[in-house]
Amino acid sequence: MWYLLTGSDVVFFSTPPFHEGSLCEPLAVALAGIKRVGLHLGDPTLIWCNRLDFAKKLVPGVCTVLIECDLTPKDVTQKIKAAANGPEVAIECSSVKSSVHTAVHVTQFGGKVFIIGVGKNEQVFPFMHLSANEIDVSFQYRYANQYPKAIRLVAGGLINLKPLRGRRRPRLVRHRFKLKDAVSAFRVTADPSQGAIKVQIQD
Repeated sequence: MWYLLTGSDVVFFSTPPFHEGSLCEPLAVALAGIKRVGLHLGDPTLIWCNRLDFAKKLVPGVCTVLIECDLTPKDVTQKIKAAANGPEVAIECSSVKSSVHTAVHVTQFGGKVFIIGVGKNEQVFPFMHLSANEIDVSFQYRYANQYPKAIRLVAGGLINLKPLRGRRRPRLVRHRFKLKDAVSAFRVTADPSQGAIKVQIQD
């Protein structure tokens, strides 16, 4: 004789959905940068990256500037200043030499260039431009103690990482792969023509 006892449904709060959980890491990077650079709500900031159409959908009202690859950092600076003037803070997210130089030249007098990412072991900086314009340069490599804040923001609904898409909010994770197809996932990540923002590998 067997007896089956049923229990109450249990909601596990310790394990978030994989999609949201995996995006807490890049969110922690952004939160650490915001804290270190001292940004506040409403501060005008130049964020130096790509995916212009995606940025327009994600952040309504953002001013984007299309940059041709054959332009020099000073040429790019003129395009940015014509569109949005010189920012007090420039956040550079690639650590590529030309991108860093553009961030330096576009930042206004007494401003700050904040570099997130991993670049070459040694780089050349426009030293005299930085000195004459009293521009501070700072860096970020880690993101200590930011996960609790990231989880609170997501749990409280202040930041939405859910896999939704549409006109109002585009999807951050556009490609998903099984673990056995991990090589294909990395190929998509490395291929700009695939339009990947975040690529997720799920077991």
